[in-house]
Amino acid sequence: MEFETRLATRAAQVEELLRAAIADWRQSETNPPELFEAAEAALLAGGKRLRPSLVLETAQLCGAKTPQAHQAAVALEAIHCFSLVHDDLPALDNADTRRGLPSLHKRFGEATALLAGDWLLAQGLAHLQTQQKKTGQGNGAELAQELVQELAQILSSATTAMIAGQAHEMQTPPKNEAAWLAIAQGKTCALFMAACELGAVSTGADSPTRALLIEFGRNFGLCFQLLDDLCDFETECQDKPPRNFAVLFGRARTKELFSERLAHARQNLGLLKLAPTQTEFHNSALAWLEENTAA
Repeated sequence: MEFETRLATRAAQVEELLRAAIADWRQSETNPPELFEAAEAALLAGGKRLRPSLVLETAQLCGAKTPQAHQAAVALEAIHCFSLVHDDLPALDNADTRRGLPSLHKRFGEATALLAGDWLLAQGLAHLQTQQKKTGQGNGAELAQELVQELAQILSSATTAMIAGQAHEMQTPPKNEAAWLAIAQGKTCALFMAACELGAVSTGADSPTRALLIEFGRNFGLCFQLLDDLCDFETECQDKPPRNFAVLFGRARTKELFSERLAHARQNLGLLKLAPTQTEFHNSALAWLEENTAA
């Protein structure tokens, strides 16, 4: 419960940041009302806010709280929500509900949902730049602009990797572990890796620290996907062709690989050589995943 309580606190902070961003975006006269309403509904549809929370917690782990980390968290969550909207569309997962509510295309129609997803993607990538224009005056503005460009590049690369992973899974479903891992590192891990990298880069963390946190994000993301596959085993066991790791290789192997990746993630954190209080959130997140595999 300790991790869930801390995550809920971060999620509330993220919610405030998202609402502030929406207030800014609403000022644009180019947004058709229904499109904006659909995008806003997708962005404020709840959820754990795990990825943006990782941005903020990683920045704190690195010893600083920066406006850039806040804006990066908003941008990342906008892109994550874009991916959920598009995943639910009939052409992909054809999901009627999301978190117990009608999915966006069931509420607003397929065309509006598709465009709302597109808008969230574009807005996410543009958000860092627009915020920099508002705050980047005076001393240090040039350095801040370089940082924003680096953060935007991280987001762009992660988004491309996520989309590519989804495309590979659709076009060439995995037939062995190596193929499954390659897909998962794109469609699932890319945003977790970006969350950790965004948090580290926004605070000026050195290259070794940044590399370890990226690897933590990769291993965390794989654990997250393996747990998801275990939870979805019953509902996805009839899928043809199968894409679920537990369906493809069995529950025992899924738990074995989960444990391997969990150990790697803990090793990543240990190599940072930080006080336990600094890595508390990240270690607690791993323990939370581990507890859920035993449920």
